[in-house]
Formats: sequence, C-alpha cells, structure tokens
Amino acid sequence: MKTRFYVPALTLAIMLSVVILGPVGLALAQIEELSITSENCTVTVSFFAGQSGTYIVEFWDDGELKAEPSQTIATGEQTLVFTYTFTEIGDVIPGIGIYIYLGDEQLAVVDPYTDIDETCTPEALAAGGCDTAISLAGAVVGRFLHSAEAYWAPDFSKKTTPTIEIPWNTTLYTYGVDESGEFRKVLLNCTFLWVPADTMGPNYDEVWQGAPLPTTVVE
Repeated sequence: MKTRFYVPALTLAIMLSVVILGPVGLALAQIEELSITSENCTVTVSFFAGQSGTYIVEFWDDGELKAEPSQTIATGEQTLVFTYTFTEIGDVIPGIGIYIYLGDEQLAVVDPYTDIDETCTPEALAAGGCDTAISLAGAVVGRFLHSAEAYWAPDFSKKTTPTIEIPWNTTLYTYGVDESGEFRKVLLNCTFLWVPADTMGPNYDEVWQGAPLPTTVVE
C-alpha cells in the first residue's frame, strides 16, 4: 500500500524531470509528452510510448488503489490514453496519486495531482459527471476486451488526431452500433467516439452483471 505525502510544486517538478527523463546513465525515457487533465471527476493520462511493452497506470487516493491497474500493450511507438472516473475523492491528503509503469519498471510518479480537487467537487460527484448534459438513456456500460483505437466517425479512415487508444479493461458507456455493425458508439470524457464493435464486451461487475450491449443502430 502506497503512502502519499504532499510535495511542494517546485520539488515535484524536479522529481518529475528525474523520473520521466531519468538520471544520467539510466534509460528511463520510454515516455514523452506526458499530459494529465481532469474534468468532472474523470482523469485522463496520455503520453507517447517510446517502445513496445505493457504500460500500466495506477490511480491512488488517500493511500488506496482505486481500481485494478489500467494497462495496455504498445506494439511500437504510439500515444496511449488512460482514463479513470472517481466516484469519491478523499480529503485526508490533497489530490490523488498517479503512477506509470512499463512492466515492473516505474517510469513516472505524479503525486499529488491536485487539479482534480478543482473539478471533482461534491456537486460534480452528485451530478455524475456528464449525466446532466448528455442523456444516458439506452446506454450500457461495456468493458474493452483489448485495447482499441478511437475514431471520430464510424469509418476506419477517420481516426482521431492525435490518436486516442483506449486501454484493455476500460469501462465506458456504449449507445449502439453504426449501420454496418462494425463500429460501436461510446462516451469518453463527455465526448462521443466510435470504436471497432468487436473490441467491447459485457461488463461483469456488481452493477451491470454482464448486461448485453445495445445493438440499436445509432448516428
């Protein structure tokens, strides 16, 4: 169990420069362009993976791992995107902790990440993020069977720029499929995207219990 401590901003910046770029003589520069943003209690972590391998992101709060670590397998140089939506934020320690690994090797630590305290307010938690702005009628939460690239329209030539890769085991709301049945419409960070339909399956958690994914044709 990790114990998190508050680190002043200047010290954190120095630590990140060492952890991400690596001290002299160590080859730890497998990730670049690290970006962390938060909106409505959802944290998005993206970075450029410089080599193949299994990348893992852990989300911690008040010394507790909030979910099974998100992971995805990079098959080459590519941009990876990880998201996690908090249903509560503790107040024992400011912010949350984000830990990034390549296999067993720790690549980056952002702890604390405090911007979420500004966006994940009690009002946002009560509203359920996008729920008040985007209808979830007919939507079902599915789980990704393997990593999938996202598209801004149901067409393999219309990949998002920059590339968004949704990690294996991520859960997202899905509304249905396109006319061809090849793509499934999902909601990611309050944005509608499309993914290959065969990348998602039912979510067998305590809430959804393997509910069938909607097959309604949607636009």
